[in-house]
Amino acid sequence: MKKQYLLIGVAALSFAEPNLSLAQEPNESLFNRDRNVSVKERSRPEYGTDGVIKGAWRLRPEIVTQIVSDDNIFASENNTENDFIGIITPRIDVESTWSVHALRAGAELSQNEYFDFGSESVTNYRLNVDGELDFGSYSFIAAGADYVKSHEPRTAAGAANRALQPVEFDVYQVYISTSHETGRTQFQAFSSVRNFNYFDAELIEGGFFDQDFRDSDEINLQGRVAYAVSPALAVFGRVKYLDRTFESNTLPQSRDQDGMIYDVGASFDVTNLIRGEIGLGYFERSFDSGAFQNVDGFSVDGSVDWFVTPLITVGAKARRGVEVSALLNSPAFIDTGLSAAIDYEYRRNIILSAGAEFNEEDYQVIDRKDERKIFYVNGEYLMNRYISASIGIEQQSLNSIGESAQTDFDKTRLVIGVKFRR
Repeated sequence: MKKQYLLIGVAALSFAEPNLSLAQEPNESLFNRDRNVSVKERSRPEYGTDGVIKGAWRLRPEIVTQIVSDDNIFASENNTENDFIGIITPRIDVESTWSVHALRAGAELSQNEYFDFGSESVTNYRLNVDGELDFGSYSFIAAGADYVKSHEPRTAAGAANRALQPVEFDVYQVYISTSHETGRTQFQAFSSVRNFNYFDAELIEGGFFDQDFRDSDEINLQGRVAYAVSPALAVFGRVKYLDRTFESNTLPQSRDQDGMIYDVGASFDVTNLIRGEIGLGYFERSFDSGAFQNVDGFSVDGSVDWFVTPLITVGAKARRGVEVSALLNSPAFIDTGLSAAIDYEYRRNIILSAGAEFNEEDYQVIDRKDERKIFYVNGEYLMNRYISASIGIEQQSLNSIGESAQTDFDKTRLVIGVKFRR
């Protein structure tokens, strides 16, 4: 509990920072990392749109239509089934055009229709709103809220591939964040509260799998202090706190848990070749129930972009930490992930990409370790300001080992899409 109070104090101090004198602000931020621009970040005015201006507001409507061919829709090891899925995703974002401060809102609906297996069809949507109060060029306080209604993919752990229909869940979130720069020092803080609500799953073999054991409230607190050694390099120290409280009181052991991450690292944008941020540290996770052993270990959170040429960007990411488990008999798992991608601007309006992701989930208490792999290639063709087309193929696999292992699977998806925007 002392750790929680300490971090709350750090966050509160950071929230107060924007009230300091702005006379200490530099003319240009020492923490900008925009010396290099990746292929996907690059501005293409001839293929971009400014949205629709209505008074002091900018509207950005968008519709994405996709046809997906999936050769293993249930993520099964044997007796695989294939199907075509039609997906239509309308979205609209509204943002202010004020010179200072900002207010934004968005809404998105995604309808997924399976041609042969109609029971797999789902409707997902998201609503969000957030705002920002600026205190000079490099200091602000932001706050927002969002709501998500979604369904777990069949590839997820737990009941996802045993349920008669995809498992539905809701997530509510409110958050507040702040950042303040004074000279060579930057203070940042973030806090959020989330509520997770999962709906019961009717199983293929009959009966129901009560998902109430996953319903929970989560508190996140983060504090970070960075010091700019030069305009191209900054070092930082960071503390993260998580508290997850589960609503169910009918389980033999409580799944309530909390944990800390302490890390140090650096953000950099060196010459015209490399940009990134790497944090290395230590994580710990404690459980209220004596039946679960506390876990700790080495944490990693980093990403690096290599600008091979102005037309080629290579990126890599790495992470290691602990996550809440979707399994009834395991409260958490150690999550280790590596990914790499390459983007190539073949022409001004043709972007080709390829990548790979490797993920290991080492479950606590039970004997189970999941190894997941994803490989993909895709291309995007920008026809004009308002229309773009894409095509991609993805191969995903799971190798689950141990006495409590889930069934393995391999699946391939071909996705063809068209995006319309204003």
